[in-house]
Amino acid sequence: MTVQNNKVVTISYRLEDADGELLDSSEENGNLPYIHGTEFLAPGIEESLAGKSVGDRVDTVVPAAKAFGEYDQELLFAVARDQINIDNDDLQVGLEFEAEIHGELRYCRVEDVSGGEVKINANHPLAGMDIHFQAQVLEIRDATPEELDHGHVHDEHGHHHDH
Repeated sequence: MTVQNNKVVTISYRLEDADGELLDSSEENGNLPYIHGTEFLAPGIEESLAGKSVGDRVDTVVPAAKAFGEYDQELLFAVARDQINIDNDDLQVGLEFEAEIHGELRYCRVEDVSGGEVKINANHPLAGMDIHFQAQVLEIRDATPEELDHGHVHDEHGHHHDH
């Protein structure tokens, strides 16, 4: 069996920036199960895994455009304080949340809170970065109809939502 659309693929992985700085890894966060072809992983990462078999390794540099996107200045914007439904106690620089921007659910980060405005950055934290991606395919199986319907992997404990 090979990595292809609608297969549940489990990988061990390591993401580094261009300087070799560790960004994310399965040592920190556990092996990663995902449904191939659902855009759960960045396009260049999925492409590097396509067609691989259990035991195969990947070691590649994924350019920013196929990783987490180019940095987009238009995704840096200010919003009136009263337009944001976040308690004042929680609203501070560094706060991360998800919001729908231009019809797409995006990760957002508060960059600045001053006066009546909140500056928000909706770029992915790794936007604009070429990513060194290393992985090993640990397991491949058919996704269940329920997993395909929900668009994510279910483990033996039910849902698996911590990524």
